[in-house]
Amino acid sequence: MSKRITQLAQETRNKIKKTYVYEPLSFKPVALVQDNEVYHYHLDHLGTPRELTNDAGDIVWKVRYKSWGNVALKECEEIENNIRFQGQYYDEESGLHYNRHRYYSPDSGQFITQDPIGLMGGVNNYQYTPNPIGWVDPFGLCKEQKVITDPAYLLAAPSALTPEMPNAPITSVILPAGFKFSQAISPNQRTLGKFWTTDIIPDIDYVRNELAVIPSFKKKISSVREIEITRPVRAQLSTVGPQEENGIFYSGGGSQIDVLEYDPYDPFVKFADKPEKKIK
Repeated sequence: MSKRITQLAQETRNKIKKTYVYEPLSFKPVALVQDNEVYHYHLDHLGTPRELTNDAGDIVWKVRYKSWGNVALKECEEIENNIRFQGQYYDEESGLHYNRHRYYSPDSGQFITQDPIGLMGGVNNYQYTPNPIGWVDPFGLCKEQKVITDPAYLLAAPSALTPEMPNAPITSVILPAGFKFSQAISPNQRTLGKFWTTDIIPDIDYVRNELAVIPSFKKKISSVREIEITRPVRAQLSTVGPQEENGIFYSGGGSQIDVLEYDPYDPFVKFADKPEKKIK
């Protein structure tokens, strides 16, 4: 049987007692208890409070932040909330965030004192994190990468237009694990590349024209392989735009999948079990 330990923190100020309830073994706040009333935290993907609601579901506190954690806009403040990034407590008098082992300045995006663990925390002794959208530092010692699982935070802009084809939309999606698509490959090609298609590829002419794979992109084309995604990834679905090379026009018009987080060393895609199909 697993044991879940709820973490509590309490403060008393101006005869007002506040109790903060956190998720087990984390710095993500779940609830605030004040004057025998329970308020519920609503967090973003990093665990930063965005809203507080009462038992009736009414919003009693809501703010918008700038990238490095300072409040850009207070939309509702019926009660006080000083919890900021994970592990941080806002000090109204100084404008700083108390971060367990030192103070953090959201205006500069840095700590105001050196890292007590020295270079073990990184080469910049004042740095909070390299990227406040994907990292937290709850102790003020060493950054910690957060795994973002909510698709809403993984998508790029919902839609745009292909510049070369003004009426062709670009749509951002999350491709699920198990999603399959095709890719034209060169002889002895081992890496899977960044652009794929859901089209049925009948021949090399289709690859050159409808998919606009010009010779400088891929000199030789020998076959088509089915590719399978092994974990959810961000991607943009669009129509292939036209290309021109050495006076030859390649029309485009086929479907295109552009994986936004492509990394040749990250095996989130693999060749499917289906054998490759030779094309001419």
